[in-house]
Amino acid sequence: MSLRFDGTERHGRSLRLAIAALAVLMGCALSGEIGQAAEDAVKAVLRVFTHIGVINAALGQCVVADVDTARNYTDIFAQYTKETLPILNRMTQISQAEEQRSPRRKPTISQEISTITNDATNGAINMRLSDTPKFVAHCRDLPAMASGHQRGFAPLTQQFPAEMRLIDEWR
Repeated sequence: MSLRFDGTERHGRSLRLAIAALAVLMGCALSGEIGQAAEDAVKAVLRVFTHIGVINAALGQCVVADVDTARNYTDIFAQYTKETLPILNRMTQISQAEEQRSPRRKPTISQEISTITNDATNGAINMRLSDTPKFVAHCRDLPAMASGHQRGFAPLTQQFPAEMRLIDEWR
């Protein structure tokens, strides 16, 4: 039998079905890869967001614990927010888009971010309450760390190179 492009012959129809099945399988494989890339980007967002959340929570508790130098911590917070705002905006974009793409994801990305924020805040409160003098001493080290972009204040691209690459490459 000859193959006709209008698919009227039985073999032509079988070939069309085979091609359609292959396309579906390839589409599933490709969407799986895209899904994994998106999930990797979400994990990167959550990891970087956790770091930023811990820094912000610690600064907030430093204001509470060390009232005499609270202005230092609010200045650090303002500068850190200015430095991290572009990545926070990008992470928000990723989170919102991926939440729309995967509405059945449990927990939702928003729920995970809320949990991270609560855990960071509660952790900082517990550290402050468990040993206030030690916590205040740590707080007083933060201005030098922040101005020198050291430790937790180092650029995110240095602290989280793989995660930042995933966030940057997400589409």
